[in-house]
Amino acid sequence: MKKLLVILMAVLIPAISFAQRGIPRSNNVSVSVKRVTETTKEPKTYNARVGFQQMAGINLGAYEFEEFGLGISYVGGYRFNDWLFAGAGVEFNSCIDYTDFYVPIYAHLRTYFTKRIWRPYISLSLGGSYYYEEYFDRIHDFGSYGGFYGDFSVGADARLTENLNLFMAAGVNNMGFFLKTGLSF
Repeated sequence: MKKLLVILMAVLIPAISFAQRGIPRSNNVSVSVKRVTETTKEPKTYNARVGFQQMAGINLGAYEFEEFGLGISYVGGYRFNDWLFAGAGVEFNSCIDYTDFYVPIYAHLRTYFTKRIWRPYISLSLGGSYYYEEYFDRIHDFGSYGGFYGDFSVGADARLTENLNLFMAAGVNNMGFFLKTGLSF
């Protein structure tokens, strides 16, 4: 439609100007039409590296009973396409003020929403956890038990190089609220 309007304008404008001067006496009338192109700037996209990938991170959390914790995590798995990663992971989280710690082992699923440098994602982890706590009442005592582990997080993955990404996430698990950052390679 735009091209048709440009061609009509290119033909009619010279005809109107010739009408004011009179009809030309020659049969040779030439009209030149310059090509008009429209360019749109598309955002740059990146394809994910499909195959085995690993993620290592640092966790900072606010656990139950107003304790703060620090931990490390590792996830290894397979990236199927630009949108889906599935794997298995293990963490070691310890409370800063006490000798309590917990070690979850879980299946991890992550889905991405874009193909740009910053890729937002959501992730879900389900598995089991071993928890050890030491508490001081009148008698020095401790307890350990296992149980269900689950977490849900929302984050973003930023491409640093061809094989290295930085990720940041915030989420909740059955122990409390956590922030996580790390590298995937």
